[in-house]
Amino acid sequence: MLKISVNFIIYTNICLFMTEITKLDHKNKKIIKALFKNGRMTVTEIAKKTKLKRDSIARRIKKMQTQGILKLIPFINPKLIGLPNFALILFEVKINPIEDRTKFITMMKGNKYIFHFSKIIGKYDFYSVIAYRDTKHLNELIETIKRYVEGFIENLEVFQIAEEYKIENMSELL
Repeated sequence: MLKISVNFIIYTNICLFMTEITKLDHKNKKIIKALFKNGRMTVTEIAKKTKLKRDSIARRIKKMQTQGILKLIPFINPKLIGLPNFALILFEVKINPIEDRTKFITMMKGNKYIFHFSKIIGKYDFYSVIAYRDTKHLNELIETIKRYVEGFIENLEVFQIAEEYKIENMSELL
């Protein structure tokens, strides 16, 4: 039998992706910190803020993007487009054929309301963060997800996010 429980939790969005451990020099750190403050800054504006040369900045940004250190992506505020609520959902799944797991992952990645989906280690196998309009919409989304691969989800736990205290600023890690 599928068990569902609802709790509350805080979630932090992440907009900087590092694919492998890379040492960043102080110039790259300055550039990234400037972009965290305003991702729409031009190379000229970054140069003024960081006291670095424009050509160097452009070359460094391109290199960091090519290396996968930095991805400049737009951040959409779901609350402003009619999705004011967020939930974190933990999934415990059955050990099924790889085809079921692959289908589930593909379907989850294709769901436009899910903006973070990861495999995790521990009691649960996957977790996702989902944006939704209201409780009815959340329930509809959960029912849809449960039908992706019949019988694949053994247990899921839903944490509705009550308040956000920190979002997306990872520049302090540099």
